[in-house]
Amino acid sequence: MIGSKIKSRYKIIGLLGDGGMSTVYKAERIADRHLFAIKEVKNSFIDASEKTQVLNQFKMEAKILSKLSHPNLPKVEDFFVIKSTPYLVMEYVSGKTIEDILIENNGRPMDELTVLNWAVQLCRVLYFLSIQNPRPIVFRDLKPGNIIVAKDNRIKLIDFGIARFFKKEKNSDTYIFGTPGYAAPEQYGLGQTDNRSDIYSLGATMHHCLTGKDPRGNPFEFVPPMALNTNITKKTSDIVIKAVAYEKEKRYQSTLEMKDEIYKALIEAARPRGAKTRKLNINEATRQFDLKNVSRGSKMKTFELALPYIGCYTHKGTISFNQPWISAEPKEFNEKTILTNIKVDTSQLKSGRVYEPVMMIKSSAGVMHLPAKIKAKRAYLLPLGILFLGSLSALLFYLIKLSN
Repeated sequence: MIGSKIKSRYKIIGLLGDGGMSTVYKAERIADRHLFAIKEVKNSFIDASEKTQVLNQFKMEAKILSKLSHPNLPKVEDFFVIKSTPYLVMEYVSGKTIEDILIENNGRPMDELTVLNWAVQLCRVLYFLSIQNPRPIVFRDLKPGNIIVAKDNRIKLIDFGIARFFKKEKNSDTYIFGTPGYAAPEQYGLGQTDNRSDIYSLGATMHHCLTGKDPRGNPFEFVPPMALNTNITKKTSDIVIKAVAYEKEKRYQSTLEMKDEIYKALIEAARPRGAKTRKLNINEATRQFDLKNVSRGSKMKTFELALPYIGCYTHKGTISFNQPWISAEPKEFNEKTILTNIKVDTSQLKSGRVYEPVMMIKSSAGVMHLPAKIKAKRAYLLPLGILFLGSLSALLFYLIKLSN
């Protein structure tokens, strides 16, 4: 196959992977030598009577997948069938699969923040698939080998070979698909798969990464990750165990719900232990940040800003303000930045004056402006201290006078 041409448009230059259902080749477009990944879908495992039905389903799914556009999905360039064999031509992604990284780690657990970063990205793309019209898409084979990590830490979900469209009227799947250890119980013919099946597979993948223990040895048996890796937080451990619950009803019911919990775990894991910080709250309804507790004084006050809650996490960018008394440290953030500090120089504020600072965030996701409106308060601590010292001095003077 290496060196051969497909439809006179693509030349096969290498083998990227060979699995039970498909073979993936590295190819270049003959016209401009642009690189692509071409997946040749095997059909030898399909019963002959169902062959036509499966090919028609492939054509329908390929057309829909070719219209999908998401940062964590490779773009589909073309699809066609040659002699009953389906082919998908997709964007070539340079990087390693999580499975490759796990093999390189040789059974050692991976860094908690790295795993949570990948999990956030996977939640986003799985949610995107789950809201497709007219029917949601269930991936059904989420596992380390189907996730590529690019050099910028951006993940790509690959191999839609067994993805299916969710049909509410069906009680079970026609075929039993998935990878043992990562596949949810309902993928073994016990019910219909839905987005919660992908949540189970995501939890199993996280468990493997956080513990180094391959779940294929004992499917459906997951001990809390903390029992195998004491370097992770309880919050992260709890998220994984809920995701891999045997019954669908006990798992997270949506990837949005799971993502919100992962955000909390990220912040807990990133925050230095014992750190006492003021949180800079963002009002989701008005898209304003809250500085109500700022009062005039002589000290620099620091607030903690969690990037996941303003849509900047996993992106590169900068934070700036239109007022000189407020700034971000650091001003720049990258794909792995979770927390940044907002510094307020209260000595530059005047009591009773109204300030309207605007936080401007420029990132690879776009530009965002978050305003605030505050009235600087008088710092009462210093006047009260002076009054207290004055009263104490008067009392001491009176006592001395009485003793004489």
